[in-house]
Amino acid sequence: MDMMTGQTRTFISVELPHPDDFKSITDTLKGIPGVKITPLNQLHITLSFLGDVDTDRIPKICSELKLAFKDVGSFHLSVKGLGAFPNERRARIIWMGIEDGDVLASCAKIIERTLKRIGIRHDKKEFTPHITIARAKDVVDISRIIDDHRDDEFLNFDCSSINVMKSVLKPTGAEHSVICTIPLKQNV
Repeated sequence: MDMMTGQTRTFISVELPHPDDFKSITDTLKGIPGVKITPLNQLHITLSFLGDVDTDRIPKICSELKLAFKDVGSFHLSVKGLGAFPNERRARIIWMGIEDGDVLASCAKIIERTLKRIGIRHDKKEFTPHITIARAKDVVDISRIIDDHRDDEFLNFDCSSINVMKSVLKPTGAEHSVICTIPLKQNV
């Protein structure tokens, strides 16, 4: 939280239960000049980026999202394959894909509707489920690495909560911490 402006850089995400499972793929990317690896403990799936939010509005965001998700059940996710934005020959962002049967897109829509209803601005980019594992300072060609790992499954897990997160930008990179957890209904 920035005490001067009373704003908190905020996003909503799904946290990953076993980030160490990604060490082998991040080690593969470490040797590429100009590529900065996302620290394993910072890996997540962003559902919505809110940017700077008035800190006093965050409790309302948490309570409204808890209400919006009270009947949404937990779901299964598979982290599978590698890709890059804008593309693998001119990579700036290197990501792992998510197979989820569109459930994350449905969650992103619930979040979008809830935020709109309570008057909170957020990033309106089309939702594409992914995990950013590295960023390139300049464009790099990682097509060979992507070809080698296109069909690899890195992790599969049951998602039982969504988090509202705080992001603090530091010279070493962003540091994330949980503001509140939105539990999902347990499937029986």
